[in-house]
Amino acid sequence: MAMDSECEKHLFPTPTPRPASDIPTPYTVYNGAYLASYRPKPFDEPTVRLDMHGDGPMFSERPTSHFKLALFACFCCFTPAGITALVYACRSRSAKRRGDMQVAAAQGKNAKDLSIVAITLGIFFILLGAVLGAVFYITYVHIHEHDHDHDVTTPTP
Repeated sequence: MAMDSECEKHLFPTPTPRPASDIPTPYTVYNGAYLASYRPKPFDEPTVRLDMHGDGPMFSERPTSHFKLALFACFCCFTPAGITALVYACRSRSAKRRGDMQVAAAQGKNAKDLSIVAITLGIFFILLGAVLGAVFYITYVHIHEHDHDHDVTTPTP
């Protein structure tokens, strides 16, 4: 029995704890050796910032560019306003990458507002087209019903 436990110690040694700086995260312990499976990518910037020394609020959120909303407004609603919203969203992304959060927030707000305008105009024009289409269809049917009433041909002798 002592022999088995002695063999197990040599075949499957217990890993010794190492300082956290030496061990890549996450790690796998197998037969006493660890293998690094991957190195995590560092985060660009936290979603919420803690600013204890500035004049602004202690917590500030990272501004959003509203890029997906602008893309939807551009392709699915009113394209001219959607393109403008897309331009503002791209400017907001660029400002965020530079670290200029105030400009990014302002451009992101413009992108959101223009996207809302584009979506509203898109819905308005779709409804207007549906109403006008229904009016033209009813008028067309009504005119052709009267044409058939007066289109009686008399037989020739």
